[in-house]
Amino acid sequence: MANIILFLLSFALFAPFSSSTFQTFSKGSSLSRENPEDVLTSPNDVFSAGFYSVKMLSTLPYVWMANCDQPVNGKCSKLSLLKNGNLIITDAGKFTIWTTNTFSLS
Repeated sequence: MANIILFLLSFALFAPFSSSTFQTFSKGSSLSRENPEDVLTSPNDVFSAGFYSVKMLSTLPYVWMANCDQPVNGKCSKLSLLKNGNLIITDAGKFTIWTTNTFSLS
């Protein structure tokens, strides 16, 4: 169970534990299980998003958790903003778990 990774939105209080924090998420960029130090933070540093191990749940206060009944596989899980503007979560690097499924002209 420790290898199961959850995508969490947590208080930015824990952003100092990461070495790479981003306030913008450009098309073509991603957050992944393989780089847990990469964290997306809100402009006022109140919230952050990233991948965390289930073992860390006891030390991280979280306000939202994606797919808690069926968490994503810990290997190659990734949140990506595609060049077409869609936000997507993939599991094991290839299975789509969730997507915005939107259309963008730009």
